[in-house]
Amino acid sequence: MFFAFIPPSFKSYAQFALAPVVLFLASRLRVEGARVPRVIIILATLGILLGVFAQFSQVRLAKGSFILSTVSERDLQQEAKIYRDRLRKGIGAGGDRLVGLHSGVIKNADSARKILDSSSQLAGIVWGGSRWMNLTLRSYAPLALSSFPKGSVASDLLKARAIPDLYIFRSIPSVGMSHGHERGTLHFLSKIIKIWREIPVSVAPGANSWIFEGEMEALAATQARWTSRSHLALPLWLAANAHLVRAIENPHVKVADLNCAVKQYVEALSLFRTRDNPALELVIRNNLAIAQLVMIDQTPKAVRPLRYVVSNLRKAVSLRSADSAIGSYVALNFYGIRNGNREVKRDVGK
Repeated sequence: MFFAFIPPSFKSYAQFALAPVVLFLASRLRVEGARVPRVIIILATLGILLGVFAQFSQVRLAKGSFILSTVSERDLQQEAKIYRDRLRKGIGAGGDRLVGLHSGVIKNADSARKILDSSSQLAGIVWGGSRWMNLTLRSYAPLALSSFPKGSVASDLLKARAIPDLYIFRSIPSVGMSHGHERGTLHFLSKIIKIWREIPVSVAPGANSWIFEGEMEALAATQARWTSRSHLALPLWLAANAHLVRAIENPHVKVADLNCAVKQYVEALSLFRTRDNPALELVIRNNLAIAQLVMIDQTPKAVRPLRYVVSNLRKAVSLRSADSAIGSYVALNFYGIRNGNREVKRDVGK
């Protein structure tokens, strides 16, 4: 009866806190003049310690893992454990080290972000319920074109247009989707959890990103009865990023990869409805603008007016309130391109 008045998320703590008292009283208990055998007290103590370890320990989780908050409106830990096990099964080998449980309840994005920011071990947090499930994600620094090898298409682009630097985004703060307990949602979550810690090495010059790219393209084709499909723009955008980096990391542009990047960015944008995940739309438009700028300089037969590039960046800048950190880099890209050499200025003014 006592535990009925305690919030569900704190019941485990209360039970473990009272356990020593119960054990002490049990050790003093006499039945027909005889005390409870010491071996029983010892076994009970070991059982409690194992319970504490199983409930709260995260030592088995790998760096770049995710934790899962309760996934039921009724706040049942057992349902969270079942959901965790389904995610681990979806991930496959190593899944048990990539998904753990959070002991409390997460009810909003700010709470999830604070927990994520407090632990460098984590790559993200899964929270929500059957109606809507959320992923709060670790942010990674954007990829600067100045970090590409000297003599690469990326490096030469900055030099030719007198732009200090341009930035390709590789991460977003969060993504959400409806029907949180459906098979399609679990499949989507498990694939993002599996790859998210690999983003910095998968979307970078010299990366062997073919497998990563293929997995993201396959994930973007997932079919399920979601009320919105905008979250599918995330894997499509990630695949396009891999194409874009591959297109500009060498001395000569890889036209096929560049065309694929532009096509996938445009397709990703087509998945959005009004006010769907503005941060995701922002980073897609930013990266599309850079791909279009490369296309103007490197593929004369497919020349597109620079005003299209600036238009995409201007739309991205208008969304910067969705994430101030991302927005500041978009502004740098916008003003860098707009204030480049004279040829750029003349074209932008058309």
